[in-house]
Amino acid sequence: MIIFCEITPVACEKIIIRPQGLLRRNPYRHRRAEAYAEICKKHQLPDDTQIVLSIAYLDARKGPDRFVEIAAQVLKQRPNTTFIWVGHADLEMKRKVNDLVRKFGIQERVIFADFDPNPMAYYAAASVYALSSREDPFPNVVLESVEAGVPVVAFEGASGAADFILSQGGRLAADIHSFAQQVCDLLNEPGKKAPGNAGDMQQYVLDLLHHLNGMPRVSVVVPNYNYERHIVERLDSVSHQTFPIYELIVLDDASKDNSVEVINKYFETSDVRGQLIVNDTNSGSVQRQWYKGLASCKGDLIWIAEADDIADGSFLSELVPAFEDSNVVMAFTQSRQIDENGKILAMDYLEYTRDISQKWRKHYICDGDQEIREALVIKNTIPNVSAVLFRREALECAFTTAGDALFAYRVAGDWLVYLHVLMQGKLHYSEKSLNSHRRHTSSITGSLAAARHIEEVCQLQEIARNLAPPSDETLAKADAYIDRVYDHFEISRKDKSVKHKARQSAAG
Repeated sequence: MIIFCEITPVACEKIIIRPQGLLRRNPYRHRRAEAYAEICKKHQLPDDTQIVLSIAYLDARKGPDRFVEIAAQVLKQRPNTTFIWVGHADLEMKRKVNDLVRKFGIQERVIFADFDPNPMAYYAAASVYALSSREDPFPNVVLESVEAGVPVVAFEGASGAADFILSQGGRLAADIHSFAQQVCDLLNEPGKKAPGNAGDMQQYVLDLLHHLNGMPRVSVVVPNYNYERHIVERLDSVSHQTFPIYELIVLDDASKDNSVEVINKYFETSDVRGQLIVNDTNSGSVQRQWYKGLASCKGDLIWIAEADDIADGSFLSELVPAFEDSNVVMAFTQSRQIDENGKILAMDYLEYTRDISQKWRKHYICDGDQEIREALVIKNTIPNVSAVLFRREALECAFTTAGDALFAYRVAGDWLVYLHVLMQGKLHYSEKSLNSHRRHTSSITGSLAAARHIEEVCQLQEIARNLAPPSDETLAKADAYIDRVYDHFEISRKDKSVKHKARQSAAG
């Protein structure tokens, strides 16, 4: 457990209590039936037994005598229950609890097993964990139980984990009778599981570093829709970053393929910790998923890593240091272009930006409004959000500023987000191609009506010029770009109705 406090001459003004999280994952966390069968076989238990568990050194502080008294009361109501204590023992205390077991006549239902160096199957096999300790600051056994989905019962005032226990579906008791009743209540709900939000040691260490020296914590949001073919490679490229990530959240937007099954299997069979959030119905907006991911995470820096793209292992290590400058609100790297099979189409996007300038050949830092005035007023020169790292506060503010109108865009929503982020501070750019942007032959853009595509581009040009008025030369480049878009969709340059309508809409 970690406790941070800001000391003043008067008292602690700010205290943060943070459980240390788990260093190892329970291999049985998704195989509880297997664990249950293993423990029942080991101790020759009936097939219908429910297990109440405690794992600790058997001494007075840990309350094994209480454990036996609780067992005696529970067994009156739930005779098919077995109480198992795993751990080394103080010999005098072991004699005492064995006498208690004989006194209550429950020898067949209370087992004091020896120390087990790998007790993970016990956690997963249990129905309830009984923390009978007289005092216990924040024992790891609480976290181990929660990760396995097992609710915990503890005594009020005996543990610093009380609030955590309650938040994870556990119970607190005032005395032995109350404790026994709380155990019975949980045993009466055999399907009830703890949420499993035990945290991990890496998050604990990153929190420690953040509070001690301001090291930023990076949350990764992976929006997915029908990318079962690419999602494992994407998750691997996130988990293999040389800069540690704080949390990984995958958002599935009601995929019609097997994405959910593939993602669940990935988390179950790997050491990668992540959370999968699945929409019941499709949101209809990529940016709506971005917003949902932002609301679901806690990091200081946000990486929206689209499910079909790939990142080099050094991507975060390259960009995170940029945020040592508190004025930097957004950083991005150059991207290579790949096809659906991972074949490289181009090593960068320099040809795409060549009509504006050659500045993307080298690293640079500039004010956000300058980037808008010189580049983003012409077109979206950041063609892939997977190459971008955001400062959380700036991204939250951008969503607030854009409002619900953002979710109506089908082509230019990301462009609008960039504009509102960059109006708040500086941009950092790296010329290294550390992101691989997958280009699909039947992309979202290609499926939209040409008129709508042009309309959105014109709207964003108008919004950008209102935020950061450009030079006449840049305005000419913007108009030339629109003409090329008309040509791309084989619409006559003389038909300016779409352009005029878009600019009127953006201005109004």
